[in-house]
Amino acid sequence: MTSWFTDDAFFPVITGGILAIVFFVFFVMSREKVMLYISVGIALLVGGIFVCEQLIVTEREKIVSIVYDLAFQVRSNDVEGVVSHMSQGRVSLLPGRDKIPGQRRVNLTFEKNAAGVWKVTDYSHSDPREGVRL
Repeated sequence: MTSWFTDDAFFPVITGGILAIVFFVFFVMSREKVMLYISVGIALLVGGIFVCEQLIVTEREKIVSIVYDLAFQVRSNDVEGVVSHMSQGRVSLLPGRDKIPGQRRVNLTFEKNAAGVWKVTDYSHSDPREGVRL
C-alpha cells in the first residue's frame, strides 16, 4: 500500500518543498510567525520523508539492484559474478556461455530462496527488434 512512498518519494518531497516555499513567502510578506513555523515544520517533515525513503529498501528495489548488477557483470564478461546470482541447481541455465553479438532482450524470473535472497530461476532472451525468442 505504501510502495508509492517507499519506492519513490519524489512527489511528496516536491509537493512539500513547494508548500514550504509558499508558506515562507507568506511569512516574508505578512511577517506572521505562524507562517514561518508552518514553513519550517513542512521542511522538517519533507526531510524526514526523504530520509525514510532512502533508508527503506523494498523488494522491488532489491530486484532492480540485482538486475543492474547482472547487467554490469554481463558487460564485464564476469561469468562467476553472473553464476553467483543464479539459484542453486540452475547454473545449467547458462549453456555454453557463448557470446551472442548485438543487443539482447532478456526476461528473468526471480524467486526468493529460504535465506531471503532473490535468485534467478529461469531466463529467456530474444532479439529486441523482432521479439523472436532464440
